[in-house]
Amino acid sequence: MSDSSTDTNSLAETGSDTNTGSDTGIDTDSVTDIGTDTDADSMTDTDTTTDADTVTDTDTTTDTDTLTDTDTTTEVDVILDADDDALTDSGTDPDADGGTVTPPGGFIADHLIAKEGVLRSIPVSAINAARENLHILYCGTSHSTQVMQGMAGLVQYKTGDDTLFAFTTDGVPVAGSLDIHYNGASGTDLSNDGVDADGHTDYFHGTVEYLDNHPDVNVVMWSWCSIEGHDVQIYLDNFDELIDMYRAGGSKGRTEGNAVTFVFMSGYALGSDGDDPGAEHSPYNNAMAIRTYCEENNQFLLDYWSQDVYEYETDAYNPGESGNANVQHWNYCNAHTVGENWYQCRDWITGAVEYPAHTEDDPTYAQHLTGNRRAYAAWWIWARVAGWDGTLE
Repeated sequence: MSDSSTDTNSLAETGSDTNTGSDTGIDTDSVTDIGTDTDADSMTDTDTTTDADTVTDTDTTTDTDTLTDTDTTTEVDVILDADDDALTDSGTDPDADGGTVTPPGGFIADHLIAKEGVLRSIPVSAINAARENLHILYCGTSHSTQVMQGMAGLVQYKTGDDTLFAFTTDGVPVAGSLDIHYNGASGTDLSNDGVDADGHTDYFHGTVEYLDNHPDVNVVMWSWCSIEGHDVQIYLDNFDELIDMYRAGGSKGRTEGNAVTFVFMSGYALGSDGDDPGAEHSPYNNAMAIRTYCEENNQFLLDYWSQDVYEYETDAYNPGESGNANVQHWNYCNAHTVGENWYQCRDWITGAVEYPAHTEDDPTYAQHLTGNRRAYAAWWIWARVAGWDGTLE
């Protein structure tokens, strides 16, 4: 992937380095990247990947590419990425060799996290902890259902998924299932962001009322319909206040045992504005504002926007993609096998097969992968909230 962003990771390479003396930036290690790149230089790392590392070599020779190699085969990098995409990579960064970079402690469930390979590498104990300990209020309309449809399809995907990813949606806890109360609070979605004299929205008031009557609920997530044209500072301010109220020791009297984690969401991509920084309150600019807030404040983000504009398999950046008629997701489904590489999304109540909301707006490009990616990202977040540090197995 080629980003204009910067990963802030650190790197430990393991592999047999064949560089001798002062090299000009060509590192010929035979190495597999399983770390996160700190790519700040312009050199090409051909250790089976094509990273542009600034690394320090402590192998048996002296490298002037500042690379520390104590390798035989495995590189554990923290790499600063020099890719050409619009984002700072914060999750699992695929390198040219198909390896991944997974720094523990990430908060952003973007296109790099929303992959089946990441989901299957989450420790089972972390998934179990989420099912056993989380009580989630999730609210929204329209596009919010993509998470629910994706999660409902996942339980019928592969052997064991019905147990591992079991969940309920009515707010009544069932042993062995993740407890979600979908649309349990008053208010509609984040797009209804009119404020009262105190600057508070309907979803702010609905959340307060619900949490005060459900002291066991410890996770809250609200979704957008369309984010285009909305001033997301209203959202950030309202959630910032809620975070302070329901943190351990906050004004609502929550403790470490029932403090509330608020999960942020970006909106789906619309394509027409692409990544034009001059398009005020566009999906791109709003996604960047929300992501920046989450990165600066260590808050979780389920990032619809990046999942829409980055290809699932190659991570190629396509700023003109739309979340409603996603051509790259349609192409992937057509080129791969249902039940093996992707699955059909379903209604979370009836179990009937259905396309994720609005992905069939243009029937030519109706596809299920959008919902798959929402579910993969959601389960990563649930596991992280439940205490997993983000290290993949």
